[in-house]
Amino acid sequence: MNITNQLIMLSILAQSANAAVLGWNEGQIVGLRTNDTVGFVLDGEPASNVDKDGDGVIDDGQTGFYSSINVDSEDSASLDLSGDDFDWALRFQMYDADGVFGFTENFDDSVQVSVTPILSNSDLGSRGDAGPTHTDADSASSWNTRTFGNYDFSNSVGGGWFDVTVELDEKGGGAQSAGGIGFGFFNGTSTFDTDFQGIGYASANGQATFDADPTSGASFGVFTKDNPDNEGPPDPTPGGGFIANWNEGKLIGLRTNDTVGFVLDGEPASNVDNDRDGVIDDGQTGFYSSINVDSENSASLDLSGDDFDWALRFQMYDADGVFGFTENFDDSVQINVTPILNYSNLTSRGDAGPTHTDADSASSWNTRTFGNYDFSDSVGGGWFDVTVELDEKGGGAQSAGGIGFGFFNGNSTIDTDFQGIGYESANGQAAFDNDPVSGARFGVFTISEGFDNSGIVINSVTREVVNGSVSVTITWNSREGQIYTIFASEDLALGDLTLWEELDDGKQAALGADVTSFTESGLPLDTKTRFYIVRISE
Repeated sequence: MNITNQLIMLSILAQSANAAVLGWNEGQIVGLRTNDTVGFVLDGEPASNVDKDGDGVIDDGQTGFYSSINVDSEDSASLDLSGDDFDWALRFQMYDADGVFGFTENFDDSVQVSVTPILSNSDLGSRGDAGPTHTDADSASSWNTRTFGNYDFSNSVGGGWFDVTVELDEKGGGAQSAGGIGFGFFNGTSTFDTDFQGIGYASANGQATFDADPTSGASFGVFTKDNPDNEGPPDPTPGGGFIANWNEGKLIGLRTNDTVGFVLDGEPASNVDNDRDGVIDDGQTGFYSSINVDSENSASLDLSGDDFDWALRFQMYDADGVFGFTENFDDSVQINVTPILNYSNLTSRGDAGPTHTDADSASSWNTRTFGNYDFSDSVGGGWFDVTVELDEKGGGAQSAGGIGFGFFNGNSTIDTDFQGIGYESANGQAAFDNDPVSGARFGVFTISEGFDNSGIVINSVTREVVNGSVSVTITWNSREGQIYTIFASEDLALGDLTLWEELDDGKQAALGADVTSFTESGLPLDTKTRFYIVRISE
């Protein structure tokens, strides 16, 4: 893996100031040793990933963080293999582009591997059926039998993120490999032990390389959470930050009453929920599951009365960036579309599309319009932030004929191509594309403000050779005028930020800028790994 991929892989560390101990931990696994287990069975306790207070220590007081699964020999092992009658429970998450990969083991005594496809490295919710559990339940007479656990998800969920648990059980006579690599990974399927390499360390066969998630840059690590019942992003931590929640299939809407004239003059819908109680803090914006304005009687929004404005907002994934909306709402409509980084980061990734406005007057309230968007030649497909404003000025609010507001996964000026958003219209219900990384399609992102450092995401890393040395430029989303500190290290294990090298504590975002860049120059040509953290200066 070249330096560019490695730097991108660790860019997600920008989300916290303590090397992302709560949340995603690149290059780490969690492990728990259970002593005094009985017989040739896999009976240890599972490793926990719960860290409620975000202090970097798993709450059970026993599960720890490890950087490799080296069980080749007892003397060099990364896990404690001393003694007899114990069980090691390990857990990590990995990205695999095609969903075809395998593990091998020759551990004395028993091994079990379980693999489940998950939504992302920050959402361990399942996205499909687990693979077959691979079990080598050695007996006293078969402790030195090598086995292979090969997985192929290409015909089911395909590539993406996978949650992996491994259990190693020892019943006496020494615990290590019975020959060759003790536990290894191969980015494909094989029954040749030399194809498999060490996870997190250089085995005799080399060190395993995992694929990189093209969206987050992450490839292999472990996700820790602050809520045992929540597989998604963690809650805020002291000094933490911009905490987000994804609400699949939802949108937010705010009705402003007593608006004046044929203008779009309502208040925008808010997405701020600081106390994370599921209620938007302004006390007026609400959550809705559809945009049905076909008739006043069946509408999903309150269309009663006159002189009001509905402000709506949602995010959607579109694979090729070509899509459209139609409206025949009485009276005015405005649509804005901005390409964003992903469903949990609303930072712009390019120029917004043209604002589509149907500013109906008293004589043109029943004119259907189409807002078609084509980002294929600019930012391409991906995530988009959409705001819609519906304005009513008297005489009833609903469609003037046909679908009132609809979506089409392409461009068209034929109203029957457009379907209902979140409901079954006369033309059917709209289907949004599926983000292959997160599994999300359409919904709304809510945030909690008032913290300091999260919400910063390093979204690009570039490397170049200048005058015989390496220069690396990192770019992150920023707020104008804000001052940032940049840290670097060649060792991710340095979880204490005071041990990292402080490159700059006064990098100020320019006025009007929503991204900021920093360049580190003069690195040796043989630099293979470099990790960066960006935080708001204290």
